[in-house]
Amino acid sequence: MGLFSKLFASVPSQATVKFSSENEAFYAVLFACISVDGEVDDEEIEDFVASVNSNQFLRNLPLTELYRDLFLKKQKHGLEAIVAAALPMINESRKKALFVACVDLVLSDGVVDKKEEVLLEDIQKGLNITEDFTQKTVEVMIAKNSI
Repeated sequence: MGLFSKLFASVPSQATVKFSSENEAFYAVLFACISVDGEVDDEEIEDFVASVNSNQFLRNLPLTELYRDLFLKKQKHGLEAIVAAALPMINESRKKALFVACVDLVLSDGVVDKKEEVLLEDIQKGLNITEDFTQKTVEVMIAKNSI
């Protein structure tokens, strides 16, 4: 091993993703849900904004700044890193609410592609959401979004 190999072996190649608060982490997971398929259409943005605005927990965030920051983190680290950093910051009392909001956002356009399905599964596991709650949530959100 050469001199430079030794020096750079101890330095991580990329900084890890971090959030300063639980509400930023919550917002980040919602952001991941609308952007995982690589296409964010007007309807998804409207649903995202409505979801954020209806949640008092997120009301005092600098939303435009945070969205821009998450977009850059997505480019640099990927959505998996964002979600992996965000999920452990969610308090037990908000886990089900976050999961429901995620399912609602993913189903809002009526199509669930493979990337969205995998993300929802990762969120479900990361938040320790039961299969029973997941099934009920999906059924209700399908009914809600079919109106």
